[in-house]
This record gives sequence, structure tokens and C-alpha cells, in this order.
Amino acid sequence: MANYNMNRIASNNAQVCKDGACYDNLDISSYDTTVRAFQWDGTSGRTELCDGTDYDYNTGEGTLTAESDFQVCINAWQTAYDAEQQAIADAQAEAEAETP
Repeated sequence: MANYNMNRIASNNAQVCKDGACYDNLDISSYDTTVRAFQWDGTSGRTELCDGTDYDYNTGEGTLTAESDFQVCINAWQTAYDAEQQAIADAQAEAEAETP
């Protein structure tokens, strides 16, 4: 199972990492705005909470019991990963096309 973590910058902006591969400026606007960060170890996780407006101030902690608890973040990470992989494939195809 994958390890994930998230650090929210603003209500709709976060860094999401999967197994150490991180993407910044991901739109997680539909994720609970009172979660400012989380860590998931593949089987369970914990959250750092906030008031939903000040993401620098921790107001408590919570738990995660399933990946579905943060599916929005998984989807945002996967979209960024897929876009990066497509850009790499496109660049490689272009380079190969230019090679005589």
C-alpha cells in the first residue's frame, strides 16, 4: 500500500505526496477545509486540523481509517502524475521524430 501525505497551503491548494513523489499547487478545494495536513502509512493515518481558514495553526488531530477518507487528494496527485508522464512521453516522441 502507498504512503501519502498532504500539506495544505490554502483552501484549494496543497502539496500531496505519494511514496515521496510530491506535486505542489494541487487543487483539493472539495476536500475538508478543516484538515490542514495528514500522513497515511498505507494502513492508517492521522490528520492535523485547523479552523478552515488559518492553515498555519493546528487546532487538534484526527484519524484516517481508509484511503477513501482522502480520495480527493489521491485523485489530484494521480492527475498531476499522469500529466507529467504524458509530457515526458510527448517530449520523447518529439525528440525521436526529429532524429534522422
